[in-house]
Amino acid sequence: MRGYTATAIRTCMLSALIVLCVGAVSSAGAGSFAADQADALPAGKASNAGIILVNAAGWMETSGKAPSGNILWLTVRDHTVFLKGILSLVQIAFLPGLVIVLLLGLNDGLLRTVVLSFGLSMIFNYHIVTLLVLLGIYKSSVVYGIFLVELLLLLYVSRRWLSAPISVIFSHDAIRMGAFLGDLRQEDAESRIHSVVTFAAAGIAIVGCLAAAAGKIGSTFEHWDAVVSWNPWAVEWSQNRMPYHTWGYYPQLLPANWSLSYVFLSGSELQFFPKAVALLFAPAIVLLMLDLGMRKRDRGFFLAAAATAYLLFAFLGCFVTSGYADVPVAFFGVAALYAILPPGTDETGETKRISIVLCGLLCAAGAITKQAGLYLVVAFPVMAYLVAWKDNPTMTTGDRVRAFCLCALTAIAVAVPWYVYKFILLFQGHERGNIEYLLVGIHGGRTLAERFVHGMSMLINHMGMIPFLVFFPATTLAGLICKKTRGLVLVVIIPYFLIWALGFSYDGRNLAFVLPFLGITFGLSLEHLIIRRGIARPSHLFGWIMQIKLGHAMVIALLLAGLASWLLPAGLLHKLHFERLQNRADRINRLLYRNYETKRLYGKVLTNYQIMAHLPILKDMYEYQYFGDLARLRSGIRKKAPDFLLYSGPREPGGPVYQYIMKKIERGDLEIVDKAGGTLLLKVVRGDK
Repeated sequence: MRGYTATAIRTCMLSALIVLCVGAVSSAGAGSFAADQADALPAGKASNAGIILVNAAGWMETSGKAPSGNILWLTVRDHTVFLKGILSLVQIAFLPGLVIVLLLGLNDGLLRTVVLSFGLSMIFNYHIVTLLVLLGIYKSSVVYGIFLVELLLLLYVSRRWLSAPISVIFSHDAIRMGAFLGDLRQEDAESRIHSVVTFAAAGIAIVGCLAAAAGKIGSTFEHWDAVVSWNPWAVEWSQNRMPYHTWGYYPQLLPANWSLSYVFLSGSELQFFPKAVALLFAPAIVLLMLDLGMRKRDRGFFLAAAATAYLLFAFLGCFVTSGYADVPVAFFGVAALYAILPPGTDETGETKRISIVLCGLLCAAGAITKQAGLYLVVAFPVMAYLVAWKDNPTMTTGDRVRAFCLCALTAIAVAVPWYVYKFILLFQGHERGNIEYLLVGIHGGRTLAERFVHGMSMLINHMGMIPFLVFFPATTLAGLICKKTRGLVLVVIIPYFLIWALGFSYDGRNLAFVLPFLGITFGLSLEHLIIRRGIARPSHLFGWIMQIKLGHAMVIALLLAGLASWLLPAGLLHKLHFERLQNRADRINRLLYRNYETKRLYGKVLTNYQIMAHLPILKDMYEYQYFGDLARLRSGIRKKAPDFLLYSGPREPGGPVYQYIMKKIERGDLEIVDKAGGTLLLKVVRGDK
């Protein structure tokens, strides 16, 4: 074991004492999150307990009393809620993985330890939650017991280093930083500038990802899939049962992990802590690339970190921190690549076997996070062979074959059981799938060629023409030329991009998995093909820049400013577009609560706005109806006899549904109560005949 774990162990010792206290409180029956809906509680008559106020937008605020005018308030009688939430984060994101990392001897650096502990913790938690649910014992007392056992195991494993100073935590990374600075001193001026610039770019990327995550601390799940699917599945797990309806094969690593927070809290009212887990994936991706750059002394990984951060936020925007599964899948893909690349130290045979198994585990983790991760299971053993094993002089042909089989079998053994289980449920008719809809129906009759064109248009609209050309065609071509990235491009980027363009280009988020690999290809090919090969050596580039006339430089600056002013509006429009998408749900929520408070909304509401099914109080009024087909809509109105229609979605003036609703309004059968953007709240005066 490495001595740098001492401080972590000290912290865990203190945590153990805290957990024992919390466990004692929980066992006495006072440690649960007691949240009571108090519809008739007068203002100012709350007890000494704190008050959580839920406003119309779904945000929670804390206060000492319950003012009038709020729809819902929750009395909190447990003062250990915050502590329990923090402990749940430690369990989800760190503790079990840290034990595994220490046992396997993978703790040769703080960055490596933290990121691998994060990934391995989620894999361990998924399996332990599944086992506890199958046994019917997924309860707070059992989870706290497991937490305590993990702490005790951690103390036992690291008992020899309890007196190490805090500086030991940073020792390995400090040595690598010292080597990096030593290389800088030996470089010429131009190369030194290049190294500093690339390292600074990686630093800015990390700070940007951390800032984006910090800005979302304390937020709840806001966007469609997270509200309607992922978080409700987590709630079902926390209630000691397997989620029943997961739309076919949607895997459950994220919901199972989020459910731990609800079990620690003994209630699913607070989403702050599971949402906090979703904020960690983007910074973890960039930190992996920074660590690779330091270990291998390769500036290309610094450029890759900056390019990846740009691609994630430019293409996905607010969805990076939304709680969707796309960025987590990308994280496990990069982590699998990170695991299989030599760590920069001498590897023993045992270390190689551990890295191979670890690669297989992380590939499987992607597959049990979202279906896109199945590509990891299929492609990564091949990519690992090309990138890490093919040219490894210490491996024989037999070693390479065994490594390939071990990696593939590990990934299959961990990933396949979920899909076999869901296939059996689908075959028996106990589950409904949506594969045919996602592959065919959602594309609206587009041919394969039209899907490809639609996908390209989507990329250009999201990123702009110049970034698209740089990061897709140009980067792919450079990656094919560069030997270091050729396997990555041939096995991961091109095949997955074609699968997305022809099968899943209805949503740009489905391409998220490949974005970090594009970033890696961009950084490594730029560094090794363009700069080191002399096409644009730092010395040539620096010398050329220094010889530019001052007047010419001013003209160039003016031209660049003009070009930027011409390009900026498109970027701003797309930024505003993402903001509108993010705020759309809040506008509809405010519309509903506004009319509920004024007694203009009551009874049954027929709508295609599925988020309503998860809103406090209003969920009891919700009745789903598909608005895309006129016959089904009219049948639904006749059979369900709603009091109101909430029509949320695109409204084409020439569409039959739109014309039907407008005619009903003109005849007085429907009355417009309120509207928000493209959403209409309609009172049903006379039903459909």
